[in-house]
Amino acid sequence: DLIIMPKLMADEFDDAGNAAVNLEFSGKKFRIIFSNPQKKSYGQYKIEKAVCNEAEMNFEIETRACLEKEEIAKLDSKKLHTIQIYLV
Repeated sequence: DLIIMPKLMADEFDDAGNAAVNLEFSGKKFRIIFSNPQKKSYGQYKIEKAVCNEAEMNFEIETRACLEKEEIAKLDSKKLHTIQIYLV
């Protein structure tokens, strides 16, 4: 499973309140975008919604999102997949 637990500080977000990282996990390429329009710091925000390629992801608690290995296996290895994490 790909577990995402954002711990970004307010100054790590750009002027629009976004921060992004590219990574490869389990043979798939991902771009993870954290959207934090209120520019809150770690400890002040929680995950409101998590989306991978427009499909909602599970998140067990407000600080951690999970893309399950079964879902990762279904993704095209040749494409860049976007995960959007919405913080409030």
